[in-house]
Amino acid sequence: RQGVVVQTDICPESTQIYADKRAVTQILINLLSNGVKFTPKGGRVSVMAQAKEDGIEIAVSDTGVGISEEHILRVGKPFEQVENEMTRTKDGTGLGLALVRSLAQLHGGSMWIESKLGAGTTVHVLLPHREFFAQDLRPIAAVAAG
Repeated sequence: RQGVVVQTDICPESTQIYADKRAVTQILINLLSNGVKFTPKGGRVSVMAQAKEDGIEIAVSDTGVGISEEHILRVGKPFEQVENEMTRTKDGTGLGLALVRSLAQLHGGSMWIESKLGAGTTVHVLLPHREFFAQDLRPIAAVAAG
């Protein structure tokens, strides 16, 4: 979307996680899409990835409309969307964050949201280091997922 700046802050540490590359790509697509969609012109969307003791944390932050405390628990559930002036004008199914949460959990990880109404949102995803059970998962570096 024109007028929104996207910034990255990716850790230089070399660390590997075992993950489905398509799933991690989908997580990033969904989080970035939401960030851009709900950030007005002149706003900023940031992507951060860093090694943590128990895995890699990916966080996508925006300076968008934000989510009230009372609605944070609802978002991330299938078909749930928070209604306000900005979201009513946006298309969507309400599945993006639910899919992110599910994909993180399928990898043994988690997702959580921090937000302040009118000030923006940060969605965190933690993907653990440990090797996963599925045969088709390959080690990927969160900092070089290509």
